Amino acid sequence: MIARVAAMLLLVACGGGAPAPVARPKVDLLTAVPATFTAVSWFARDDAPIFAYLKQLPADGPACVADLIVQSEGYIQAQRADGSPSLLLFRGAYDRDALEACLIRLGDLMGKLAKPRRDGRITELVTPTATLVLGFVDGGVVIDRRRDVVDEVIAGKTHATDNAELMALVARTDRTQPVWMAGTLDYTSRLLGVPSRGFFFATEMKPKQPHPLIITVVFATPADAQRAAAKIVAVAADPRFSPALQQQLAKIAPVVAGADLRLDALPIFEKPELMDEISKALAGATR
Repeated sequence: MIARVAAMLLLVACGGGAPAPVARPKVDLLTAVPATFTAVSWFARDDAPIFAYLKQLPADGPACVADLIVQSEGYIQAQRADGSPSLLLFRGAYDRDALEACLIRLGDLMGKLAKPRRDGRITELVTPTATLVLGFVDGGVVIDRRRDVVDEVIAGKTHATDNAELMALVARTDRTQPVWMAGTLDYTSRLLGVPSRGFFFATEMKPKQPHPLIITVVFATPADAQRAAAKIVAVAADPRFSPALQQQLAKIAPVVAGADLRLDALPIFEKPELMDEISKALAGATR
């Protein structure tokens, strides 16, 4: 849901016409993510799911999609440990006046007049059915449905870069890849019965050649990593999962290196019809 909401907002992030050259923002947007978020990911422009969605919108919509994609570098998505809706922070140069004007035009076309309400660096975009909030920061714009989240970003009292445990995982992630993610979320306690300290991975959404999607899960001790590996081998028979998912889980080949557990997640993602089941399992694993 938040992806669709963000897509509609990003659709109006520029005012049309020929794309203007945009200087690469120098600010690391991780400094704009509050420390209350414990997982961060990056999607570069050409591998970003939201931009792929924008490209599929009807051709008779507002003519700013192409400009937006050109002017944007990508976005950070951040998640809290409680599984609450994620924060979206888009990197690029955005014209505030053009964004609001185009949103009003888009609302008109949808039969839902949007009224922008400014408050410093925050704009509330009010429609009869929802209020969406934009916050303008150095190097980008944050978009969320909740004013308190955007207020927290704008206040800048805490930063993800001050979270030593999170940044230790980010440092181990190959941030040269177009898609990467790192977080201190513990997905393994409920799924495997073994607590973990976090995870990281980096990849491409559409690689030229198929290759493993290696996710590294970090444990407190090598013994914990070994126990988790044994559980993964056995989990394919877990009655919580459908037979189809069990079949894919059986293809995962965990490898232990010290306190790290490396596993190939490609067998899970190569079956899109299983993603809803997987998402529900992971959501439940952090609660």
